[in-house]
Amino acid sequence: MTRTTTAAALALLLAGCGGGVPEPEGNTPEAAADTAAPAEKSAGLVPSPTPVAAPAPSPSSPTPPVASAADDPDEATAEAARAVVQRYYALLARGDYAAARALWRRGSEGSGRDARAFARSFVRYASYGARVGAPGPVDAGAGQRYVTVPVTVRGTLKDEGVPFTQAGEVTLHRTGDIDGATAEQRSWRIEKIELSPGEAPAGDLPQRVTARYQCENGTLLIATFDNRADTVTLRARGRTLGVLKGQRPASGIWYAGDGMTLRGKGRDASFEVEGQAPVHCVSSEAR
Repeated sequence: MTRTTTAAALALLLAGCGGGVPEPEGNTPEAAADTAAPAEKSAGLVPSPTPVAAPAPSPSSPTPPVASAADDPDEATAEAARAVVQRYYALLARGDYAAARALWRRGSEGSGRDARAFARSFVRYASYGARVGAPGPVDAGAGQRYVTVPVTVRGTLKDEGVPFTQAGEVTLHRTGDIDGATAEQRSWRIEKIELSPGEAPAGDLPQRVTARYQCENGTLLIATFDNRADTVTLRARGRTLGVLKGQRPASGIWYAGDGMTLRGKGRDASFEVEGQAPVHCVSSEAR
């Protein structure tokens, strides 16, 4: 990468405020969540859209009841936690956002959004769902239980009509069977969801996935991941900043090249131009 291009990257990403400029329309997939559905990205790396009402669930698709650990002794197992994750993405797939949000810990507040904002975050998806893997072991201690469940999230964007893929894990929590714990507290609920673009098994990934990162200085950074070449092409304000090569991170993503570095895990990413302080960015796929 030439000094001129590096200077352009610096000017675009590190020089000041000013809102990000959306990229021109085109065939640019975007990373995000495999059970088809209408849909915050996982919340917005782009300016928040005009609020819209969440679509009402179809009368022919009744909301499944939220099971309680007190109802069935098997509800305390890791497989029961996996079932909660499957139910969560199935509810999202058919647009029942209120019921899906109820599966988060602390009476839906764990999702980090009110009901309207949570529903609005999925409006831009034509389809949205997940493949849920086998759960890990239950981590028990001090009366609390945790388990992680791997997921590969896929779907299609409404505007571009292109697929996206993310992979990561869902962490669930429940209180152990201790005196005074309520049925709700003894039920598996979602504690957090951590997803990164382009990390599904190689055989399951599309060749290219595009993610949008909203940076702290107002710039919208477009990252197109080429999963076969193991590269990412970065663009901002209609200009290509450079092509970075995949490195070997212990977790998350790490790309470097052309005097730039992009690291990330879950929604958060750090973009750095050589010799300058890194800029914090957040992916449009929020949790």
